[in-house]
Amino acid sequence: MNYCYKLLVLKIKEQLSFKNDSVLWLIVRVLNSIMGILVLIFIFNKTLEIKEFNREECLLIYSLYTISVDVFYCFFAWTLWYSNVYILQGKLSSVLQLPVNPFLYITFDNFALSEVFGIITGLLIFIYSAYTLNLSIITILSLFLFLAAGTLGIIGIFLIVSSFSIKHPKIEEAFSPLMDMLDFAQYPISIYNAFIRFILTYLFPVSMIAFYPAAFSLHKYSFNIKFIILPVYSVCIFITGYLLFIKSIKKYEGTGI
Repeated sequence: MNYCYKLLVLKIKEQLSFKNDSVLWLIVRVLNSIMGILVLIFIFNKTLEIKEFNREECLLIYSLYTISVDVFYCFFAWTLWYSNVYILQGKLSSVLQLPVNPFLYITFDNFALSEVFGIITGLLIFIYSAYTLNLSIITILSLFLFLAAGTLGIIGIFLIVSSFSIKHPKIEEAFSPLMDMLDFAQYPISIYNAFIRFILTYLFPVSMIAFYPAAFSLHKYSFNIKFIILPVYSVCIFITGYLLFIKSIKKYEGTGI
């Protein structure tokens, strides 16, 4: 673990040395968030609410989505190119020679400092939304617990797909539709039909990173067992993804397979 920590510090120092790139990424992330906010403003110029969610409540959902997605990109974007870089190019062989947990090593080695700007932007939007909606400290804490569980669920899905890279190196093509579905989490999933809601809740639970945490905290739905099961379900997906990923690595025999 100490080795991975030193690696993370090294990666941060390396990326900070490129100051111009850091400034550029900051501008890009801020502009990206502004575009998302402008879309919501445009929508609410046409209507007062979306499926019982007003502008500030939709901003809360958007802020949670931004935080979760940028945490994913910050630490786990490597899952998107894992099959190409680590399997086809054989980089995994060198990783397995190190006395460290390969999952942690790959995660810290691919740390993306630029995405921290997106997380900060999401937090600023969240602070504005929480203040406007007068959310209590307990509510905010529960929101972040839901958010953490939902984010782990998304990471777990990508780890599960990545675990098939050993036998199916071209599996990265499956990530495109998954990334498209991830964008659905920016808005209340109640705007989609029942079939899409089922997919976004149980098969690819992106609704757990923003919609359900916000809906529960804003008392949009009466409490039911779903609000307990879904976070547990998301954590179970992550554990399953991690175990499958580690198991798949043990079957790796080099680029000759």
